[in-house]
Amino acid sequence: MNNKNASKSVVSKSETYEPHRDRFSFGNLGTAHNDLKLQVIQGIYNAEEWGAWSDGRKSVFVIEVDKPYPLGGRLLINVVPAINTNLKNDKRTVKVAVDGNNTNIFKFSSPTKSTIEVNFEEKDPGSQIFVGINHIKPLKFSDITDSTDTRSVSLGLLSVELVDGSGPIQIQSVTGAYERESDGVNWWHWVEQKVTFELRPQIGSKKATRTKLQFEYGIRGKHILTLNMIKRDGSVKKFLLKGRGTSFAKNGAMFKKTINIPPDELLGFSIETDGKATPLSKRDTRLAAWIIRNVNIVPVIR
Repeated sequence: MNNKNASKSVVSKSETYEPHRDRFSFGNLGTAHNDLKLQVIQGIYNAEEWGAWSDGRKSVFVIEVDKPYPLGGRLLINVVPAINTNLKNDKRTVKVAVDGNNTNIFKFSSPTKSTIEVNFEEKDPGSQIFVGINHIKPLKFSDITDSTDTRSVSLGLLSVELVDGSGPIQIQSVTGAYERESDGVNWWHWVEQKVTFELRPQIGSKKATRTKLQFEYGIRGKHILTLNMIKRDGSVKKFLLKGRGTSFAKNGAMFKKTINIPPDELLGFSIETDGKATPLSKRDTRLAAWIIRNVNIVPVIR
């Protein structure tokens, strides 16, 4: 990207890692694409094309697990409010429990799709995930609209997704760098001085005791980079990085290290140069001192 007007920006997680999600759709149209097996126990009306309405004050379903989740994972329930009332005054909330332990109390803040997110613990193939949704103050269509539909509903269930907690740790935001660029295989950020990667809070399995960080970098000139691994308690672990050149085939450098910080204690990391930034070229006048490429962070069990 040779754009002299390109600016330093914040990069959302969707522009970095998007882990695979096994999925189940509650709608009739989505059943052919389901990765998960799900059994409804109670409190969910028959499927319609778009999804299914909740029924009454409690909905319960079971997900059959057919592969290992050694560090647990995240359960995502994609929903819509059943009736689009004034959301500021809407008293409808739902309490979601997974396996009777991990819970999340959710209140609608959007008249359209929302996602309820709850962690689940380690699972082996052949096990199950039990999901219970308690609906606080469900409403009847007939009480709020001109409809004759007397079903007691709280939300519409669109789909359920499972995200494996042993996959790459997601980058939640990137600050201080220019916009992300990619050639379809590699992705990178040019950096003027300092870049900060904030990580999505990792699922709290105590089995992951260390974190593996890997990235490529190139330095324009002779200077040193300082890597700061930032823990959630505010403490910092430092590393000094040396290198020269930004031609990765010839003289680009690789940082690859397993660090003695559990992923659930790691807030993120920053990298800062002690050198001076210069324009990338005559046409691209962005000031940059170095480049970072293909960041990958994974939890380590042993």
